[in-house]
This record gives sequence, structure tokens and C-alpha cells, in this order.
Amino acid sequence: MKYSEELIMSIDLGTSNLKGAVFDVNGREIAFESIEYQLLTPRKDIVENDANSYWENLLIILKKLSEKLGDRSKNIVCIGTSSQGETIVPVDFYGNPLRNAIVWIDTRSKEEAEEIRKNFNISEMYRKTGYPDVDPSWPATRILWMKRNERDVFDSTYKFYF
Repeated sequence: MKYSEELIMSIDLGTSNLKGAVFDVNGREIAFESIEYQLLTPRKDIVENDANSYWENLLIILKKLSEKLGDRSKNIVCIGTSSQGETIVPVDFYGNPLRNAIVWIDTRSKEEAEEIRKNFNISEMYRKTGYPDVDPSWPATRILWMKRNERDVFDSTYKFYF
């Protein structure tokens, strides 16, 4: 395969939609697909998404891109990914989601953020994380919230995906 035939795929797992695109090595768009998902917002401070929808939508995007590319799909030489802020998904040992994803704009863990802020040195946290303050978007605040409010999920969690 010649360099000029090589393709680059990009996948963006955004807050409200998943996008996939394929470019040639000169940056020209060859194919693009996007699927929007509806966020679950039962209260103004709660923003969730069905964690399984990320995978399901990714498979749809990949299939559509592959169909658009046809035989050229074999020319994809790399895949780059990007994703939304600090969305968190607790999973079991096998990687299965234990609850909906808590999306990065969810602010239910305000009390936990305040507690962490009071009990840890903010300057030291900034030095280690680059964040100037603790806010409810931090995964640590949500993990603490889950420990307090969804103990069964917390106790069943093998890992947290971010």
C-alpha cells in the first residue's frame, strides 16, 4: 500500500453523541458518521447515559464507516480516540456496567466535593492533578457518592472506567 492510500480513523465519544470519521494522510475527510444519544436527566443535578449505548453506538458507527469505505477500509493504519471529561462507569470483573454512566456534567456529588476540599490540601491536589479546585465532576467525588448512596453497586465494582 502506498503512503497516499493510508487512512486514519478518528472516534470521538462525546457528551451527547458519538462521532467517527476517516481521513486520508493529508487530512481530507473521506467518511463521517454520527449518532446522538439522549442523556437521562431525572433531576437538574443528575445526568446519566446507558453505559451499554456507548459500545452499541460504536459498533453502528464502525459498520457504517466500513460500508462507506468498502475495500478501502483495509487501508486504515491507525485509530485515534477522544472522549468526554470525567464520565464514570463502574464495571464488574468482566467489564459489564453495573449502572448507568454518570456523565461529567452531573453535579450530584456536591457534598462529597466539599468534603474532599476540606480534608485535602488543594495546592497539593493541583500539583498532582492540574485541577485548581475540587468540583463534582471529579471521579473521586462520584466514587465517594456511590459508596454512600449505592453501596451495592460500589461493593460490586471491580474497576471504574473513566
